[in-house]
Amino acid sequence: MMFERLLQNSKKDDVIAILDIGSGSVGGALVSYPINKKPEILYSVRVPISFSDKFNFERFLKSTLVVTEKVLQILNSASVETNKPKQTFYILAAPWCVSQSQTVVFEDPNIFLTTRKKVDQIIAGEIKNLKIKTNALYENFTSANMEIIEIKNIKTKLNGYETDALYDKKISKLEVDLYMSMSACEIIESFRQVTKKIFGTNQIFFNSFSLAAFTTMRDLYSEKQNFVFVDVGGEATEIFITHNGILTDIFSFSFGKNFLLRTMASEMRIAKEEALSLFGLFMEGNLTTVKKHKVQKALEYVATMWSEAFCKEIQSRTGCKILPHLFFVATDTPFAQWFATVLENKKPKDILFTKQLIEVTLINSLILSRFVMVDIKTQSDTFLIIEALFVDRLIKSEI
Repeated sequence: MMFERLLQNSKKDDVIAILDIGSGSVGGALVSYPINKKPEILYSVRVPISFSDKFNFERFLKSTLVVTEKVLQILNSASVETNKPKQTFYILAAPWCVSQSQTVVFEDPNIFLTTRKKVDQIIAGEIKNLKIKTNALYENFTSANMEIIEIKNIKTKLNGYETDALYDKKISKLEVDLYMSMSACEIIESFRQVTKKIFGTNQIFFNSFSLAAFTTMRDLYSEKQNFVFVDVGGEATEIFITHNGILTDIFSFSFGKNFLLRTMASEMRIAKEEALSLFGLFMEGNLTTVKKHKVQKALEYVATMWSEAFCKEIQSRTGCKILPHLFFVATDTPFAQWFATVLENKKPKDILFTKQLIEVTLINSLILSRFVMVDIKTQSDTFLIIEALFVDRLIKSEI
C-alpha cells in the first residue's frame, strides 16, 4: 500500500518522527504539522557515525544502525513532552538508496491504447532494468534484493505532446519521465525492526534525500528552473541536476567529508580526530603560520582529488551536456565554505561545460528557518528542515 493512502487518516496536528540517514551522521526530529501553519520542529538531535581509517560497508551499516537506535531512543524520551509519533519517515541519502531519473520511450508502428495495464507493463520493464543495474552495489553484503521506495511520474508525452491525461488514449509513441529510488531489502528491514523496537506500532515510510531536496529547492526557488544540488555527506557526495524544473540526473561518488579527513590525516601523519580539529581552526583562521601552511598543503591535495572525482563523475554521467551555472551546496559546518570554494575554483569551471561563472549558494538553517517554526529549546538543522518541508508536501499530497 502506498504511503499516500496510509496518510489519509493522519491529522495535521499529529507528531511525526523524521530520521535523516546520511553517510556521516543520523539526524532525528519530532515535527508537528498544525493546520494552516508552518511545520513546527519540536525537537531535533544529530549523532555522528564513527568512521575508521579504511571504509568497510558491513561495519559502516552496523555503526549506522547503532546510531539510528540511539537517535530513536532520544526521540522517544523527548516525545514524553509532546505526543508519541504515529508515523516515522526515513529519508535516505547515498549510499543507503539508489535513485535514477529515466525517460521511458515506447513506440509501436501500430496504434495502441494506453490502458493502465499497458503502461504499468512498460514501466515495470524499466524498474526491472534499474534493479539489475543496482544489484552490484550490495552484492558483497546483502542478498541484492531491492525494494522500491519511490516511483514518481515527472512528465508524460503522448505522440510528442505533454499531457496529464495519460490513460485511454490511442497513440503510437509514449514517453514517460520517471523518478525511481530503491534500497536493499535487508537495509530497509533493519531500519523497520529498530524503529518497531523503540516506537512499537508505528507507520514507517521511506523516501530519498534527492527527491526531498529537489522538491524543497523547487518550491523555495521557483524562479530557478536549472540548478545542480551537491550534498556532501560523510562517506559520499550526492549530486542531482535539474533542467527546466525537471530532475534529470542523480548520482553519487564515494568522496565525502570523511575522505577529506582521512586524506588530510594521512598527508600530515596525524590522527583523523586531530585532522578535524585542525581543519576547524584553519577555517576559523586560528592557526599559526607554520600549521596553516601544512594544513593548506594537505587541503590543496584533497581539493585536487575531490574536484577531479566530482568532474569525472559528472562527465561520465551527463556527457557533454551544458550544466546549469547555479550550484546549491549542503553540508555541515565547518566544511560548507571549503567545498563551495573548491567548486568555484578554475578547474571545475574548465571541465563542467558551463558557459557562465559558477554561482554557489550554501544551503543552511539560516536560509531555511523562515519556512518552519523551530522550538527555542532545540537547534536548527539544515537537513531536517529540508525534510520537514518535504514531509509537509507528502501530507498535502502536492508533490
